Amino acid sequence: MWVNTHAAVWMALLLAAGAMGLGGCPGHVMELREGMSVPVTEGVAFGRVKVAVDGVVKRSLAPYGLGTLGLAIVSEATERGEFVILAGDGVFFLHLPAGRYRIAGFEGMAPHASSSAAGRIAGVFDATPGTACYLGTLVLDFRGSSYDLSVADDFAADRGLPRTRFSNLDLPVGRCLIALEARR
Repeated sequence: MWVNTHAAVWMALLLAAGAMGLGGCPGHVMELREGMSVPVTEGVAFGRVKVAVDGVVKRSLAPYGLGTLGLAIVSEATERGEFVILAGDGVFFLHLPAGRYRIAGFEGMAPHASSSAAGRIAGVFDATPGTACYLGTLVLDFRGSSYDLSVADDFAADRGLPRTRFSNLDLPVGRCLIALEARR
């Protein structure tokens, strides 16, 4: 079951995240796609999002009733960012310049837009040039009308994902886990 939200909640989240940049612009956050090259001054950040209900993790995003789930990722240096739509398995790959980034929030939309959920994440991570940085598994655990956040370190299982998903990506893989800020 999804938490019904008002459009104003998501708009406030986007405004708090800063002006969203245009995907594909050099020097900005963008989703990594097959065949893209990564300059030595830039890097890759990757991780996974899992959805749980009352502590029970769902096998994929789809059985939970999600049409889409996305993350708002913002550069702390430029306050520009991107809204990244996640695949059904929740795995994401970002191509971005070195620096500190903020995962400002999430939005999920059920099929046919009958209900949605949006919320603040406030997690930070550092991207390292010439490295594929593993950010961890972000777990969104919905409990009635609220949600809990945690970051699991599944590095041993996920460290091979960049080479599995992108045949041309030959970067060393490092651990750069998301640090969640205390929630109020």
